[in-house]
Amino acid sequence: MSPIAIVLGTTIHEGSHVLLAKSFGAEIKEFKVIPFTENGSTYMGRISYTYSGSWTEKQHALVSAAPMITDTVITGVCSSLAFTSNLPENRLGKTALNVLCLMPTIDLINHIRATSPSSDLVKLEKRI
Repeated sequence: MSPIAIVLGTTIHEGSHVLLAKSFGAEIKEFKVIPFTENGSTYMGRISYTYSGSWTEKQHALVSAAPMITDTVITGVCSSLAFTSNLPENRLGKTALNVLCLMPTIDLINHIRATSPSSDLVKLEKRI
């Protein structure tokens, strides 16, 4: 189940960037959700986009922060389900929900500890 979880988590992460960039009028040039290696570095996924006109620093910052916002929302929904005893009854449902809820938590932790210039949090810090 791990490869599926990795691809699903990466799709949610990169998809968050895509949705917000598209909402600001960007054209998506690249959307990768399968892990790959390039120039000796391994990446879980990547998007690239172009935009016409001029974007504000706030728009750039929001696109960088989009996965962290999505992760926070998903974690909040999962926590609400757990704290209100609204979890699925069957084992498969519980397992699927655990995987779905664990992915954004891991992604948030990775954002907090990331120091690479290509990481979303470092990009966000440069914008604000």
